[in-house]
Amino acid sequence: MSVEKMEMVNIVGKTKQLDDTISAVIKSGCFHAESASELIKSGGFSAINDENPYMAKLQRMNDLFGLFGIDPELQTTDADCEATSGYRKKLANIYELAKRLNIDFNCDISDDIGTDDYLGLLENAIHVMQDKRTEIENNILQLKMTAEQLSHFTDFDFDVGKAHSSEFIHFRFGRMPLESVDKLEHYSNEVRSLFVPCSVDGDYCWGLYLAPVKGIETVDRVFASLFFERFHLPREAGTPSEIYKKTISKTDELTKKLDSIEKAINTVFIDNKNEFISLYSDIKHNYEIYETRRYAVRHKDTFILVGWIPEGATARIDDILSNIEGISVEYDDSAHQPVNPPTKLKNSFLFRPFQYFVEIFGVPSYSEIDPTTFLAVTYTLLYGIMFADLGQGLVLAVIGYIMHRFLKMPLGKILIPCGISGAVFGCVFGSVFGYEHWLDPLYRAIGFEEKPIDIMSSATYLLAVSIGIGVLLVIIAMFLNIASCIKRKDIGGALFGANGVAGIIMYVSLIVLIAQMFIDYTVNSLLVGVFGIALPALLIFLKEPLSDLIAGKRFKPESIGDFILINFFELVEVVLSYMTNTLSFLRVGAFVLIHTGMMTAFEAIASLFGGGIPSALMMVFGNVFVIALEGLLVGIQVLRLEFYEMFSRYYEGAGKAYSPLRFNKAKNQ
Repeated sequence: MSVEKMEMVNIVGKTKQLDDTISAVIKSGCFHAESASELIKSGGFSAINDENPYMAKLQRMNDLFGLFGIDPELQTTDADCEATSGYRKKLANIYELAKRLNIDFNCDISDDIGTDDYLGLLENAIHVMQDKRTEIENNILQLKMTAEQLSHFTDFDFDVGKAHSSEFIHFRFGRMPLESVDKLEHYSNEVRSLFVPCSVDGDYCWGLYLAPVKGIETVDRVFASLFFERFHLPREAGTPSEIYKKTISKTDELTKKLDSIEKAINTVFIDNKNEFISLYSDIKHNYEIYETRRYAVRHKDTFILVGWIPEGATARIDDILSNIEGISVEYDDSAHQPVNPPTKLKNSFLFRPFQYFVEIFGVPSYSEIDPTTFLAVTYTLLYGIMFADLGQGLVLAVIGYIMHRFLKMPLGKILIPCGISGAVFGCVFGSVFGYEHWLDPLYRAIGFEEKPIDIMSSATYLLAVSIGIGVLLVIIAMFLNIASCIKRKDIGGALFGANGVAGIIMYVSLIVLIAQMFIDYTVNSLLVGVFGIALPALLIFLKEPLSDLIAGKRFKPESIGDFILINFFELVEVVLSYMTNTLSFLRVGAFVLIHTGMMTAFEAIASLFGGGIPSALMMVFGNVFVIALEGLLVGIQVLRLEFYEMFSRYYEGAGKAYSPLRFNKAKNQ
């Protein structure tokens, strides 16, 4: 439960060594860069904002990988990216491959091929292949549409080519609604035409109509009014059936050619994969180095690079920079820096998964305490109490393991201890998959006459315990705030804050006065009211002037009236928050009752089936439903208690996460 100590590193050297220096600190894996221009305002130093010369190349490489439909990957070892003889051989292979597929493209393979030449020729070759693939795909689509249309006219036994070349009669192939066919007889006296049906498909009749050349325009208008959809069949010799078979044969030939081009494109990638990865790694490496230059400042031929490292990483930085000539390295304590260090959390493996929740809220600032351990313990306990069932808890733990192990979900590692906690409290409450008396023999075996806690008959007790848990956790949160204030050297906040010493005294006094209304005990109400409530309230009201007094400052409010009014309402809000935060913990006991009530309802429904498989299936469904629904709701409600009832008292989460420079595999463009 701590924030790792950080040291600031100041690296000074000649500008010509800047790229090597950046590459070295990135490889160290521990250097969190800070903008030097924000720290160094004198000496003539200015930020480096040169345009990155590797941006266009990186975009080209990303586009090339995109042509193959894959994500870029980085090479783990250094390689020579200027293997020009290898480039020449690879391009020659592509040229021969395209030649076998009857694909022509200009490929001038000279003796001296550099990286840019290789990329340009490669892009040209791939684009030509892809254009050919697109052309064939369009042709296949058109042929399939033609074949589909022809399939409706295969019963016609006449030559389509001769029909199209007729001098006296025009033919129109297509389809029309069935009801329109019946209406044709109404136009028999108006137009000279003949409609020949061929096939019926759903609500349409497929066929053709014939009309004299001189009257075709009138006939076309009549058939158009009857919603005739015309299709243009190929002007080829042969019957519709013969043309249909030819079309299917052409489609099969083009499909085979398309498969060949697809394989060729994949072959190009496989054959050039090593060059791709080598080039991409080299360009990406240089791109990120150049981007990192923006953190540095320079003046003439000197640069300064500033960053943070963990306290124990100085030897690593010294070692990795020792091979660069003319580099000076200085380390400064973080306490004397004008900017706050980044936050690196340091927790044991048991509590580390709960950093996920802390990071959702916001990482602690360098001067704050790390809430991970407290959150992990309280979240696990509260989850277990609210999801108390031995069987369902173990199932939830198994689900968490699957989510973590196979789905790589961060919530999985959190669900494992929560499920185990639910199983433990399920033993306390005697609940196993919703059955409340399965563990009775175990209780009797260890000396109990019956189960220690019967949930439904102890509802009032459970709600009272929930309030007690809330009071305890709120007080602990206040003590954590005092510790955090002391760490930040905010003595006024630790003593006079609403969550400081004055706040604890006031909160406990209020609880004591309220509790005596329900519990048989008495206290000196006047004494508690004066010294436990009124005096702490006054100290909280005067927190600002008292804090300034301790810090040796002079308190100067802009307006006394505004100061009194604002602090009065803030004091009222403080008192209300004490009560509302405490009452929010009633949901802990409420969820215990809801859990038991839901499973009792499913058990009652199952009993209506009279036992056997139907009853078992109902209970299985009930358990699945409750695990899914309550598992989610309990998780949300406990997180709400953590964030609103506890974090709000001692934690701000306004820090910046420790993020050391690394070579990122993600695309930049």
